[in-house]
Amino acid sequence: MFKEREIKMKISAGNNTTRESALLKLQDKIRQKTDRRVRDIKVNLEGTNGDSALILLGKTNAFYIKQLAQHAVKDLPEDVLKELDLSHQPKITNQIEVT
Repeated sequence: MFKEREIKMKISAGNNTTRESALLKLQDKIRQKTDRRVRDIKVNLEGTNGDSALILLGKTNAFYIKQLAQHAVKDLPEDVLKELDLSHQPKITNQIEVT
């Protein structure tokens, strides 16, 4: 019984690593699209498969850059959805501050 539990823990940890890797890829995509004009960029995934949302966090000095960041993650390719363990496009909540 202990070994079975240990194996399940390793599998779920592997999924978290894949998910974190996918979120880091999205952060890099935002950096590229915005020409690195979003400071302290962070992308979080909240919710479950049926009701999931990508949360964009960071700071920029223009609303246009905030909009570019959102468009960078608007239509996720199937491979990224699979890495995030999602079956459909998540909602996007853009909480990037314009200062």
